[in-house]
Amino acid sequence: MNGGEDGYVYEGQQQVYLGFVVGCTVVSGIVVVLRLWSRKISSYGFGWDDYVMMVAYFLMLCQTIVTYQYIKLTFVGIHIWDVPKNVDQTAGYVWGYANQFLYNTTLAITKASALLFLWRLDRHSRLVMHMIAGVFYLNLICVLIVLIVLTFQCNPIRAAFDGAILPEDKKCIHQGAFLLAQLSWRWLRIYWCSRYQRRLRIG
Repeated sequence: MNGGEDGYVYEGQQQVYLGFVVGCTVVSGIVVVLRLWSRKISSYGFGWDDYVMMVAYFLMLCQTIVTYQYIKLTFVGIHIWDVPKNVDQTAGYVWGYANQFLYNTTLAITKASALLFLWRLDRHSRLVMHMIAGVFYLNLICVLIVLIVLTFQCNPIRAAFDGAILPEDKKCIHQGAFLLAQLSWRWLRIYWCSRYQRRLRIG
């Protein structure tokens, strides 16, 4: 029966998606706790990489809440026949807009934590340290550019999450080209990391 007629929304696959989102956060939390515990009993002790990692996990918790709200309010995983008619999904799109910022920021901070760990692990090679520093600053520059692009992805800005604005009244970036640029950066990071591993083996 149509969810729009009787007011009941059949959740379908939505519970699976929500469980996956929450489950990933729980597993990540276990990994973070184990890492902090290993630092406590090891000779390395706590470093900047651990504190940065905790910041990343806090942002991941925030992202989990935001993603949860987005899935619920935009009826992700629910058949279109079961979505109530004339429902306003603007609030859900606002959560989705915020999720873009949290996702990219969390990802960049997680990368920074890994790079800081490598920095602590290998300090006797100036070349390797310079390469790690280069990737670190490239990562910082990249996330700043991404956040700026996400903020102004549409003109007016509200058009990024307000479906009431007609297509002829807004102008947005080409999402495919934007994703391709992000993918290119990931390949560049992989290239730098492969060079680091090669230098480490030679050393």
